[in-house]
Amino acid sequence: MIRKIGWAIFLYALLSFIVSFILMMGFLYTHFTKIQISQLKNETDLIVTGVEQKGQSYLDNVVLTNTRITWIGVDGTVIYDSTKNNTSLDNHNNRTEVKQARQLGRGQSIRYSTTLTERLIYVARILKDNSVIRLSISQQTIFLFLIQMLPYIGIIFVLIVFLSIIIARKTSKKIISPLNKLDLENPLKNKVYNELNPLLVRLDRNQKDLKIQKKILKQKNEEFETIISKIKEGMIILDKEGKIVTYNPAAKSLFDLKEVYIGKKLVMIKRHPNLNELVTKTLQGKKIETILEFENKHYKFLGRPILEDKKTSGMVILSFDITEKIQLESFRREFTSNVTHELRTPLQIMIGYSEILKENKVSEQEVHLFSNKIYKEAKRMIKLVEDILSLSQLEELNEISMEKVNLFQLAKTVLDNLKEKAKDRKVELFLEGKNIIYEGNLLLLHSIFYNLCSNAIKYNIKNGKVIVRLKKYEKEVIFEIEDTGIGISKDDCKRIFERFYRVNKSRTKKISGTGLGLSIVKHAVQLHGGNINVNSELEKGTLISITFPILNI
Repeated sequence: MIRKIGWAIFLYALLSFIVSFILMMGFLYTHFTKIQISQLKNETDLIVTGVEQKGQSYLDNVVLTNTRITWIGVDGTVIYDSTKNNTSLDNHNNRTEVKQARQLGRGQSIRYSTTLTERLIYVARILKDNSVIRLSISQQTIFLFLIQMLPYIGIIFVLIVFLSIIIARKTSKKIISPLNKLDLENPLKNKVYNELNPLLVRLDRNQKDLKIQKKILKQKNEEFETIISKIKEGMIILDKEGKIVTYNPAAKSLFDLKEVYIGKKLVMIKRHPNLNELVTKTLQGKKIETILEFENKHYKFLGRPILEDKKTSGMVILSFDITEKIQLESFRREFTSNVTHELRTPLQIMIGYSEILKENKVSEQEVHLFSNKIYKEAKRMIKLVEDILSLSQLEELNEISMEKVNLFQLAKTVLDNLKEKAKDRKVELFLEGKNIIYEGNLLLLHSIFYNLCSNAIKYNIKNGKVIVRLKKYEKEVIFEIEDTGIGISKDDCKRIFERFYRVNKSRTKKISGTGLGLSIVKHAVQLHGGNINVNSELEKGTLISITFPILNI
């Protein structure tokens, strides 16, 4: 900027010098012309006086440097000329200065002389005999004078250039120095040139507006970051080249993203052919939906372009974990298949026996036998439907009503209800523990205790034992049920809580059941925030342990 100001000052000085020089030359030209005319008039007066007294002899003795003398007769012929042969000259009565002299006594003019081929100043005066004396001088004498002055003019020009450079440097530094010290953060606190005050006021206003805009932008960015950080679904914003602009924690976890990945292409970080296709098509302005699998989980991806002036400037990728949905859909299909199978079996048995009875070709003893079979299968169907409804209701529950329950008394009631069943299978029942008050759902707790104790009896051996234990600690209550039954293999232990799953049918074919009891138990335990653990060994027995957290007692 200093250089620009310096050059501006220099050019201004140079322009001023040129204009001044031109004006000065014009003034000198005019001034010297007037001086020459005045001198010529004086010389003309002297020569007129001399000619009137002495005649042409006076002219022969007159010596005037650079001045031409012409004597013109009354008829216009040239009587005498100091530079040309008078006989070769044409009539001069038509000359402007001659005409003026004959009319006014004096005349003058400035014009180009064809005779001498140069621009001349003419001064004329009439004599007593009406002849005219005319003096002329070339204007080139003025230019010669000016040419003589050129060295001095050159020196002045160099001095002007030198001084203008020095002044320009000092002036520009003086101008710029306060400007460089301006506090742009607080424009109104600056004390500089008054001419800058309107600019500083405007700058202050713009500064305040900018601060407000920055504050609003920061607030909006924070709000945006807060919003996307709380979104459970993964979200990634890419620019028009597919480079990462920002992402939320869910996307960070899914793609294992890091801060260093900002500004890098997503498809280069997470290589997946379908993901690459999604990014490519979305950046082409298309809305894309696809399902991808990452680390044994299923995600639904939505690709949406970001448009500016109908052109794609970036894109947003949203990811939804649909693993559970797919699993539920799979469970639903499996559940439907299992329910269909479980219901079809007793129905087919009932239809078969009914058809036999319909034919009336059976004995009374067989009628009783077949009727009993139909009755048992009908009860089995009712039990199955009840368990299905119970399980469906449990799966739909998010919250359960709570009340204070004496777990020891509840366990005692359950065992009392199962005494006959245990007696039929020759199984002994034992209850260990003390009164424990627990806040839970009475119906669900009863379902847990009943199903587990019933299974312990059902899958026990002759003369076996079932031991129920209740323990209370500072933060949890433990319910244990141990039996001396047939046991469960390790592979079966992993699946016994699945709906309709039954252990090795060759070992349990004589034992009836819906295959839903333990699924009901698992859901009931989860609704109480508890955990269930199974320890079993074939032909030795099973220990099932349930831990309930103490929330409010």
